[in-house]
Amino acid sequence: MKICKEYILKNLKLYLLVLLTFTASSAFSQTMPIQPLNPIVPETTEPTPDETPLVAVPRTMMCGTSTYVREMLDAQGLVLWAGGRKTPDYIPGDPFGSIVIVRHPQTFSYAVVLLQPENNIACVVAMGNFILTVQEQLDLQQ
Repeated sequence: MKICKEYILKNLKLYLLVLLTFTASSAFSQTMPIQPLNPIVPETTEPTPDETPLVAVPRTMMCGTSTYVREMLDAQGLVLWAGGRKTPDYIPGDPFGSIVIVRHPQTFSYAVVLLQPENNIACVVAMGNFILTVQEQLDLQQ
């Protein structure tokens, strides 16, 4: 019984997080027109000897079974937009072998999902109001 309650609470939290994010992004996209993104070229500077060029940043990920996460995102109207995978030897310490980006066809809201297909695990790592391809951005500027 305790495992069932924990499982239900975990999935409920994931659902609420996604629902709140999609509700906010949907409301935002209705009040704010999509503006083209201008690419920003970062200035490159040489790191000083005591600086680490890359650092680990802790980030909470909402994870569930691949089926559950897919059904949850499908219910929000998100459809497959892009996907990729890596071989196990590419980055051996990385526990995820695949990535999927889903996008709503009208609002362009999106979610980025990392997958462990061998364990049937999917983790929503990022969500946003809109995502556009470079060509879509260029088309908006014309």
